[in-house]
Amino acid sequence: MTTATTALPTTEHSATANRRVAIVTGASSGIGHAIAHTLVGGGYHVVAVARRADRLDALASALAASDGRNRSDRTGSLTPLPADVTANGAGAMIVAQTLETHGRIDALVNAAGYGLNMPSEQMTDSDWDQLFTVNINAVAHLTTAALPTLLESAATRQIADVVTIASTAGLAAEPGAAAYSASKFAVRGLMEAWRKEFSSRDIRFTTINPGAVATEFGGDQQFIRDWYADMHQRGAVALPEDVAQTVSLALALPPRASLAEVTLRPTRQP
Repeated sequence: MTTATTALPTTEHSATANRRVAIVTGASSGIGHAIAHTLVGGGYHVVAVARRADRLDALASALAASDGRNRSDRTGSLTPLPADVTANGAGAMIVAQTLETHGRIDALVNAAGYGLNMPSEQMTDSDWDQLFTVNINAVAHLTTAALPTLLESAATRQIADVVTIASTAGLAAEPGAAAYSASKFAVRGLMEAWRKEFSSRDIRFTTINPGAVATEFGGDQQFIRDWYADMHQRGAVALPEDVAQTVSLALALPPRASLAEVTLRPTRQP
């Protein structure tokens, strides 16, 4: 493991006190990228976290250009924070940098994830460790680091939110995806336990279980690419923006209501 020491770059943003502040991990691509983009459009000050600084800078530039063309009182801001969520101390660093920039945290969206499907007998210790480090340990560490600040926001502003992107693989395990499924079952269990623990203190925990979504999932695993190509051909793949809209819905609910868990599948996915 490496130690998280990344400094938060200074970016322009509209410092409007009544707008909510959200941390979004995995923001350089796929679902996390779409969530960050959607929340900024909805008026959030978003701290976008990912390892690939160039992707974060590109997102910030695209949003700034869009804001320049179509300014709105609902337009928020995006602050790139290049960081590896699995690094030692990453959770505390991300929280500290967000507080230094914005003074509070109202929502945390855990969208960083790692996918690996292969026969179990081919899995190495490193494969198991990486899946659980990204999909459960990093989520646990960052959320735990953010909890004191989220509790303060809930006490002063009626509600705070933690949204975690899990998977339908955490609902029904599939052969060849034992480790990935186990990591998603684990994160679902963690979110549900925390939902019950903090419901009386006005922190909402929402778990979203997407089915097939057009992302970089699986990396260079050819059989996963082939599976997605087939699903695309059948029109059975959702877009990252669909998941982002679901996150936006969960965050927009009045404090009295909580979207605890939702499964989002493409309409044509069996």
